Amino acid sequence: MLASQETGLVIVVALVVITLTALAGSHADRVSGTTVNNFLNSNTLIQVATDASFFAIMAIGATIVIISGGIDLSVGSIYALAGVSMALALRALGVGHGDEVITSSMSAAFSALAVMMFAYSAMKNIENFIALYSA
Repeated sequence: MLASQETGLVIVVALVVITLTALAGSHADRVSGTTVNNFLNSNTLIQVATDASFFAIMAIGATIVIISGGIDLSVGSIYALAGVSMALALRALGVGHGDEVITSSMSAAFSALAVMMFAYSAMKNIENFIALYSA
């Protein structure tokens, strides 16, 4: 078990967490007055998990493509296109006016685009990345 790649990854993550916890310092909590570590606290861990969730979703999509026998080089460009489209929609409609609706509709639109491109590549028997770049 100690010779597996997963064990090495767990050890590296544990070392990173220990190092960041040791180097981050601490501060006094405003409410309770207790000493709180600047890295290993609930707010920081929730923020790290939230930031990493976008990359986890992209990794799941790339994993599905690889399992299906294809290769997808457009993950970064699709991510950037979705981000810019979302920013333009929020700017045009104003922040705070149905942000959840805008986010859901943009997610649905880009999911539909991905499904259409993968269906196109399956019908025409071409590689996924060619179909995605032709869009």
